Amino acid sequence: MILASCVSLAVWTPFPETVADEDVAGLQEQTEYLFTHPLDLNKAGREELGSIPWLNPLLADRIVRFRDSAGAFLDVAQLGLVPGVSPELLRVVVPMLVVSRAKPAGLNGSLLMRVGTDSVAGGAGRSGWFGRAQVVRGSWLGVALAEKDRGEPASIDWLGLGLQYWDGVFGAVIGNYTCGVGLGIVHSGPHRSPVEQAGSRATGPTGLRTLHSAAETRALRGLGFELRRKGWHASVFGSQRMLDARLNPDGTVARLRLDGLHDDSAARAERDLVAELAAGVMLGKRLGQASVSGQLGLAAFDREFAPADSSNSFHGRQVVTGGVSGNLVTGGYRLGTELAGSSGGGIAGGLELDGSWQGLSAGLAVTGYSARFSAPHGRWRTLTNRRDRLNARVGLGYDSGGFSASLSGRTYRDYDEDSLPANVELRLVQVVEWFRAELRLGWQFRQVNQRQRNAHVELTCRSSSVDAVSLVVEDRYPEDRSGRGVLLGMAGYRRAGPVRLAAAVARVMTSGKGARMYWSEPGVMRIGQHYTTSRPGWRLGTSAAVLFGGGVEIAAKLGTTIEDAVTFDCAGQLRLGLN
Repeated sequence: MILASCVSLAVWTPFPETVADEDVAGLQEQTEYLFTHPLDLNKAGREELGSIPWLNPLLADRIVRFRDSAGAFLDVAQLGLVPGVSPELLRVVVPMLVVSRAKPAGLNGSLLMRVGTDSVAGGAGRSGWFGRAQVVRGSWLGVALAEKDRGEPASIDWLGLGLQYWDGVFGAVIGNYTCGVGLGIVHSGPHRSPVEQAGSRATGPTGLRTLHSAAETRALRGLGFELRRKGWHASVFGSQRMLDARLNPDGTVARLRLDGLHDDSAARAERDLVAELAAGVMLGKRLGQASVSGQLGLAAFDREFAPADSSNSFHGRQVVTGGVSGNLVTGGYRLGTELAGSSGGGIAGGLELDGSWQGLSAGLAVTGYSARFSAPHGRWRTLTNRRDRLNARVGLGYDSGGFSASLSGRTYRDYDEDSLPANVELRLVQVVEWFRAELRLGWQFRQVNQRQRNAHVELTCRSSSVDAVSLVVEDRYPEDRSGRGVLLGMAGYRRAGPVRLAAAVARVMTSGKGARMYWSEPGVMRIGQHYTTSRPGWRLGTSAAVLFGGGVEIAAKLGTTIEDAVTFDCAGQLRLGLN
């Protein structure tokens, strides 16, 4: 199997006030990794197909069922015959999939290096870089990662090493890795792991995985083992790591920094570090189209937790978590559930239900936890200043030919403790051969701050599968403030032989307070990179990549932000694929 490194340019921030989100960055890494490490459509199990962000567990199950009934896919385009896979979805996932091909013997691997720098108001400069080396031989996979975030004084902000073995039955990981089962309440990787699927023919370990991106605070460090045999799945791990913390004057822990990139990066040398020793065990069993699993975890710290209100949050030096989860796939339905508890009387639970019927689809997810529930390695990692919380998501969809419509609503987001308590969005998409039109109407409100309405229109014209021009118009209107924001953006893509080009320009117009605009600037090295600003101005960006023989790719990117002052950013990337 030829492994070429994927990810593109991760560390550049055209709007200086932008704060990178680790979950978003990790999701981008996963998506881009799949572009140059595509899954084999004829061999991937449900869990592996579920790692593609746009494929929910129900669609992954249908793909496997279709493959089993047909024998094999002859071409990736045949994925469009699977019920629920729309032409729009097919266009998105095709680059991440391949059909069976011969595997070259010997040593395979990849090498990726990217570096980016930008200027900020006042003439200061910031730079960051990321590197990854990966080697595969037989059942062995080795990964080395290094990163320097913007603003960090050290030349290397994070270093990760991982070695993984998997022979189809037994697996082991050592170094930096993540774990995830069930709904992810007790144990979860950098992104919420999909519900463990019944009857999967997994070609790789699913409970424990080495890292492909710099997950930083999300990464475990230690040793883990996994076993899959006759429907049984067992995993056990141990970890020791250092975490950023904010301490009280008496030396006790006020808060652990378990989410996102360091917001105190300028004072990294003076950061307070807390040692964590963790262990966990997971056991599961498939029963036809159903699966059940149980998990137990322990996290111990070298400092005492003493939050301001310890009666409503974790306190002490250790926390024990445990839970049971179940999953059922039958017909057009999927049901997943998990119930968990933690030491000190905390409880949590979740339920996910998906279904689809001849172009119609619906989904419901409800998850809640009590103030005293603490799971350091689950979906919600904040250990202090907790309160009772109920999260809910609901969605309805319709897809017929080139037309699709969806209505979705949610309360709190999954990872952000203080995010929006309500978000409702209507999305309409029409595709006619080379033309695509999308309309999104949203309504948001915060618990104590402004309510906001949002309208987004996007028109795309394609002359081929890779050449396209898009026009974006977005309007944000905070209802209880005088501010308003309008964004006009245009982006273009072009491929000419081994050369790929992309260019984008956006005009942001804001007035008053409360209007913050978001722009996803496309490029040949980084997809879905989001930027945000509350000030009026211009954003311009261009990028180019050249693919040489032997799996060598060189790419570069240049951007300019014109607001109160002019700032620049640039980046470069080198990617090598080794046969």
